Amino acid sequence: MDFKKFIALVDEHNQEIGARPLIQIYQEHVLHQTRSVVLFVCNDAGQVWVTQVQKTEKVFPGMLFPSVLTYLEPGQTYIEALQEETFEQLGIDLKKYKKEELGLLEPQDSEQGFVLFYKVVIDVAGFDNNPDVFSQACWLSIDEIKKIQDMGSKIHSSLRVGLEKWFGL
Repeated sequence: MDFKKFIALVDEHNQEIGARPLIQIYQEHVLHQTRSVVLFVCNDAGQVWVTQVQKTEKVFPGMLFPSVLTYLEPGQTYIEALQEETFEQLGIDLKKYKKEELGLLEPQDSEQGFVLFYKVVIDVAGFDNNPDVFSQACWLSIDEIKKIQDMGSKIHSSLRVGLEKWFGL
């Protein structure tokens, strides 16, 4: 995660009002004023591609993340951010696949800011995640993710909230 990258700040109506570096957003606790987009990459077996952050990372060490998660930069649309980050993280050109928009959660429901969720079904063995950030990545069923959560493992709020709302976690 590039903490020097400028991230768009929005008001309570999801209208852009400025930008700050991501590190400053975390330090000032204004994550609720951001926009992000999440993609659940699923396979035909109903499994979700999840990633785990390196335990040595300063932020979110060892935490499970959704297939793709990114914050929007100033002037960027949700779909632009999603396509760019999906290609960067997984090497997938999303323009070649049918995406399903699951819904937009507002700050009071997302535990973050405005978060738009998407799903895409791609049946492949796996993807090459960035090994500098992610220690592992794999296909997991909803039941497997639930077991991991029940055992006390850290799960990013966007993964947990999205799976609860749209996948029955």
